Formats: sequence, C-alpha cells, structure tokens
Amino acid sequence: MTYEENLLALLESYKAGTIDAKTALEKLHAADYTDLGFAKLDHNRSLRQGFPEVVYCEGKTVEQVAAIMEKLAQAAEKAAPATPSHKHKEPER
Repeated sequence: MTYEENLLALLESYKAGTIDAKTALEKLHAADYTDLGFAKLDHNRSLRQGFPEVVYCEGKTVEQVAAIMEKLAQAAEKAAPATPSHKHKEPER
C-alpha cells in the first residue's frame, strides 16, 4: 500500500468508527516518516517546510540510495508529468 492509500484507509476507519480519534492521531504521527534503519524519510516535510524531502547520499551505498528513492517514489502523492503548459518557452524578442 502506498503512503496515500494508508492515509485514506486510516481516515475511512475513523469515519466508520472502527478506530477512535486518539488511535487515528497516533497512527497519523507514525505515518509521518519511514525508518529504513539507515535513513528516516520525512513524508510530510513539504507540508511543513514547503519543500520536499532531500536525499543526502554521502556515506550511503548505491543500494541504500536506491531504496530511499524507491520509498520516496511510493510515498509521493502525485507525479507531476510534463505537460505542454510545463514545457520550456523561449523568451520573446
């Protein structure tokens, strides 16, 4: 399950009354980050800081960096594909 799917399931559980507000809050706090053992991924950094998580690669193996990037990709709410409105425009002369 992705990060977004987990949050939606949590909200649905609360809405359905299968968990109480205190339990939902505890689960929300637990969902704030993923601990990979060699790195903690902050999923809500962009909400708090206005800028998404940054990966500091120094001292990490290629496999560790790949695992971090995979988890961040899974947790991403949406990808922002390039569309015609996002393409580079030459300045007018």
